[in-house]
Amino acid sequence: MASDKLIGGGILIVAVVVLILVTVFMWVPPFSQYAAFLAELVVWLAVAALAVIAAWIGWTIITTAPPPPLEPEKPAQEPQGAQGGSESDSGAGTQQQKQEQK
Repeated sequence: MASDKLIGGGILIVAVVVLILVTVFMWVPPFSQYAAFLAELVVWLAVAALAVIAAWIGWTIITTAPPPPLEPEKPAQEPQGAQGGSESDSGAGTQQQKQEQK
């Protein structure tokens, strides 16, 4: 959990620094001569990042084993003694056995 927060904080700091640098190089006059190059660099980085993500997704799909096929669900079977009130039948059977023993 702590390492996740550190990674998140690092991403936040990098994003803010990049935003500040791009803003300075695009709009501050001494650095504005680099504005065209910076725009090209930002576009190239965006396209490269999307291409890397797409390649990663493709690689993951290729190398992941397919899931096992789902088997159809079998209908639930009732226990053999569960039909017709098994408690009363078993109780009657024991009374009948007692009478036979007398």
